[in-house]
Amino acid sequence: MNQVKAEMKKNQIEQMDPALAALVKLSDEGLLESYVLISRADKGVSLDHPAYRDAHREKVRQYITEWIIHPSQ
Repeated sequence: MNQVKAEMKKNQIEQMDPALAALVKLSDEGLLESYVLISRADKGVSLDHPAYRDAHREKVRQYITEWIIHPSQ
């Protein structure tokens, strides 16, 4: 993610893939971990869900509200 952001600052990326752009936006909003845990979890990651949810309840709520229930167009 840091390399993508550095290349963006240097204007080295002419056209970004929409999926990568979404990941950058999630990262900028501090929601990348919530995305991985909720939308891309494998069996190992899903074991961390209760602890992460309890420690980051507001981030989980924000991700669900802004990216799942009311995704920006």
